[in-house]
Amino acid sequence: MARCMIVEKKLSKMFWAEVVNTGVYILNRLLTKAIKNQTPFEAWSGVKPVVSNLKVFRSICYAMVPADKRTKLDEKSRSMNLYKEDKKIDEEFIPQQPTEDLTDKAETEEDEEFLVRGTRTLADVYARSNMVVLEPGNDTEAARSEARRNAMQEELSMIEKNNTWELVDRPRNRKVIRVKWIFKKKLNPDGSVHKYKARLMVKGFAQQQGVDFSDTFASEARHDTIRRFLGMEIDQSSDGIFVCQERYANEVLKKFGMENCKPVDTILVPNMKLSKDDSAMRVDEGFMSNQSELHLRAAKKVLRYVKGNTMFGIWFKKSENLELLGYTNSDRGGSLDDMKSTSGYVFYINLGTICWLSKKQETVAQSTVEAEYISTAVTVNQAIWLKKILIDLKQNQGSPTLILCDNQSAVAMAKNPILHDRTKHINTKFHVVREAQYNGEVSLIHCRGENQNADIMTKALSKAKTEAFLGIEKIYEKGVSDYLSVSLWCDYLRFGQECDPSIREFSPDGIAKARNLFEHAITATGLHVAEGNVVGLFAGMNYSSKRALVDYTVKKLCLPIFRLYIRIAYVSEGMGKLQDWEMVMKFQRKNGSPFNSPSTTAAAVSHLQDASCLHYLRSVLEKFGDAVPTVYPFDFYARLFMVESLESLGIDQHFKNEIRRVLDETYRCWLQGEEEILLDPATCAMAFRLLRVNGYNVSSDPLTKFSEEDQFFRSLGGYLNDLSAVLELYKASQIMIHPDELILEKQNLWTRRFLGQKLSSGSVHSDRLGKHVSKQVEYALKFPYHLQLDRVAHRRSMENYSVDGTRILKTSYRSLNIGNKYFQKLAVDEINICQLIYREELEHLERWVVENRLDRLKFARQKMPYSFFCGAATLFSPELSDARISWAKNIVLTFVVDDFFDVEGSIEELVNLVELVEKWNLEEDIKFCSEEYKCIISVLKNLYCEMEDKGFTWQGRDLTTHVAEIWLNLLKSQLKEAEWLRNKSLPTVDEYIENACVTYALGPIVFPTMYLVGPKLPEELVTHPEFHKLYKLASICGRLLNDIQSLKRECKEETLNAVSLQTIHSKGVIAEEEAIENLRSVVNSSRRELLRLVLQEKGSIIPRPIKDLFLKTSKSSHLFYMEDDGFTSDSMMNFVNDLIQEQLCVNKL
Repeated sequence: MARCMIVEKKLSKMFWAEVVNTGVYILNRLLTKAIKNQTPFEAWSGVKPVVSNLKVFRSICYAMVPADKRTKLDEKSRSMNLYKEDKKIDEEFIPQQPTEDLTDKAETEEDEEFLVRGTRTLADVYARSNMVVLEPGNDTEAARSEARRNAMQEELSMIEKNNTWELVDRPRNRKVIRVKWIFKKKLNPDGSVHKYKARLMVKGFAQQQGVDFSDTFASEARHDTIRRFLGMEIDQSSDGIFVCQERYANEVLKKFGMENCKPVDTILVPNMKLSKDDSAMRVDEGFMSNQSELHLRAAKKVLRYVKGNTMFGIWFKKSENLELLGYTNSDRGGSLDDMKSTSGYVFYINLGTICWLSKKQETVAQSTVEAEYISTAVTVNQAIWLKKILIDLKQNQGSPTLILCDNQSAVAMAKNPILHDRTKHINTKFHVVREAQYNGEVSLIHCRGENQNADIMTKALSKAKTEAFLGIEKIYEKGVSDYLSVSLWCDYLRFGQECDPSIREFSPDGIAKARNLFEHAITATGLHVAEGNVVGLFAGMNYSSKRALVDYTVKKLCLPIFRLYIRIAYVSEGMGKLQDWEMVMKFQRKNGSPFNSPSTTAAAVSHLQDASCLHYLRSVLEKFGDAVPTVYPFDFYARLFMVESLESLGIDQHFKNEIRRVLDETYRCWLQGEEEILLDPATCAMAFRLLRVNGYNVSSDPLTKFSEEDQFFRSLGGYLNDLSAVLELYKASQIMIHPDELILEKQNLWTRRFLGQKLSSGSVHSDRLGKHVSKQVEYALKFPYHLQLDRVAHRRSMENYSVDGTRILKTSYRSLNIGNKYFQKLAVDEINICQLIYREELEHLERWVVENRLDRLKFARQKMPYSFFCGAATLFSPELSDARISWAKNIVLTFVVDDFFDVEGSIEELVNLVELVEKWNLEEDIKFCSEEYKCIISVLKNLYCEMEDKGFTWQGRDLTTHVAEIWLNLLKSQLKEAEWLRNKSLPTVDEYIENACVTYALGPIVFPTMYLVGPKLPEELVTHPEFHKLYKLASICGRLLNDIQSLKRECKEETLNAVSLQTIHSKGVIAEEEAIENLRSVVNSSRRELLRLVLQEKGSIIPRPIKDLFLKTSKSSHLFYMEDDGFTSDSMMNFVNDLIQEQLCVNKL
């Protein structure tokens, strides 16, 4: 067969491989007598072969000529011959004897360098072929070549130079392990020889288990153990050893002609990042990095930095013990080419650098905390290896190696098992951090960013940071006793951080504070310890003893002492000369006052004559005269409280400009770290929540100091048991939009628990102010942010609104911005007016149901009050009447269609309904169908007509095409679900959820409504990925909540459900409770991501009112499925009556 193909196509015999390959491919796909009714391919693979891809052998094909290989008038393609389906070979470039049928004699010599895309060079063909390159088998064969002899001599010279071995007498009863020469020929891209290489290797296979099997004889070593010996200069003294590479550095500079260059202070330009695709002019087309002029300048800057720092080195201070200390850091997304992060670490022994790393991570990190965690894992592995090296040097590290990380979430991830569910996507091998920490091999501790010495390994630093890195010993010698060693620091710091979370960093102040706390605890517990042996005692304790000491210190010393300090300082005006005024001044703020309290400040002035305190009092008197307030400044809290009141009462639309000015100013001060905002828990929490909800990009980091209960009670608000402050912290903790906001998660846990305990114990203040706070707490706990529909929340705020002011620190406080009775009256009047409109609209909708005979459909759920409630509670403004009515009508119709598909309709009617909508022919004769079917078609046609009129009114264009498309998608998905049920087939969970998100029917409800809420929307908006993601997230939340609450009913009716599908497909491995928990986890993450998309303004093309519509839809789903299936029960009627029927009266509130 091969011979025939070569002769027929007049091919050179050099193409025999392609010919045979093609022949075998065809024969395997032809029937044969050996196998009945099967091809060899099918018999082997079990799959029928596909022959649609076959082409005639050596048929003409065309390959595109690259633009840089042709001029403007040249042909864009080149005629070629097809020999194999995936290979196009131009015979002209295959070395062979030219023949008349293979060579175009008209070609010029210039074409000899031309290569069409898809072809390969001869060297590449050789390199990638399966040919065997014969190398000498022994030194005798190699010695015949002079080049090989030179390579062998070069290897021997290098071995002697490095003192790889030494000649000794042969030990008795020991076998000599022989060596072997390994030869390699390295080729250039054109196939020519680049270099002959020779390596002398030990025959390791001759070693014996139990004798010398574990010994290493290779002449190579790990990079960490040898790189410090390149051109090393050592200066040894009685105090220690100084190591540098000045001579080697000068040789490198001379090698590259940079010995006379101008020095610089930084290695790279700060924040500079390089890319393979930098647009600068190319200086070399080399394989390594595709270097550009930008890369060359960066490399030269590195050498210029070396020029100015050749005299620097590493100082190893003399010490009896070698104590290991590590730093770990990462730069998330540091690589512009593939967005992979960079891991970096630095290790010290007695503050002398011994090894370091800067390496791109293997995987793309999905968050900053994941990048830090991966880098920490690399650092932990290195620490374990270094500890083994130190053991070999008789320097056993008795205590865990301290590793400092500047990311609190990464540290928490390694310590707190509660967080481990959030790290399932992280590669298992990186969880070595947890195991090493648990086994006591390492101890991960948080440090501040400015003290992170591994920063220089992950990013380009400024001059100041670079110099700080070079002088790290000074950072820790300041303020710390000389005898303190690294292990001593570790012991103090671990104890201090467990007792007092304010000791958060590895710094002189933190260590000194922890040390004093520890010594105080020892004294208080009656333990007698020799001076200077405190840490020895701590190291000798077992775990339970240490834990007991920590618990005692926290409960009996830290919190009571700190609260006592605050209380004594806060009532300083009544203490007089008995007060410790130096302690009071520790609470002094930048404006000169302790606690922003004029009375405390006045007492401080009378005893200390402090100039800053005096300046503060003068500013207060200039502003208020003789009657000064209890607290000043109080502007931010008052203004933010006003914004909160207007939004919670639902009248903020009347004050948009004023609210925007307040929030803009708050945001500016938030970024500047204004004390008045950040030090007070209530103000800080309120500012964070209002800014984030209104689209400002704010971090939750300033709330760190309130993320734990004991941290809050170290503040003045905690001492005063300020329930309003805890409530604000709880509200703020619910605005989580990022997956790694551990601060808000911890804050949510303790504030919810604390408020619940206070409420159940009845310990809320019994005065009028306390009663209003109690009602607010009760409502906030029962209805978190994701359950609050706008108009329902507004009504509750009106009922709980206090016009008597608020309690601020020492006294009650009243302001025009706080407790304004006119705000309350305006809100009540507006909601009562809206109720009249709502009742008229509901009556109109009920008439519409009767006129369209929907009330006669016995199979359908009649839920018009609920349907209208969803729209009125979210689209509450009077001018949005069209939107509310459209919302309600579409909800009613989706209920009818859903019940028709589930209960009433035949499969023929369901298919026919889909076909009618798909053809957009609702006028087709339907006389042979049921009355129910005709009713649905009639209502659907009427809604189309209404949408056509309203589309031109609101958007200036016809919207019926899009409305038809979304109804068609719904009907197709419902038909698929109906076929699953009728065929008794079980889809996978993913298949079910993908389809069920459409059958949840948010499309026909939300999409028509969004055209009627205000902004004109471009046609392409509904196809944008951001819009699709908003829709999908809201649908997932609603569908899964529905499946969870309707599980029992749907199991009884034998309909599909996400919970039951999980248990069925797992074959009993997943219990029902676990399946429900899995779905709730998906709902929570989807809800958080939805909130993030809604609040995100940068890069978003969807108008905020449209995004709010999806968020409000999700809230509506959460409220209806809070306790049961709200659409099939009467549990929601109280909400409906409050919103539509029950009017409010200001005098009764």
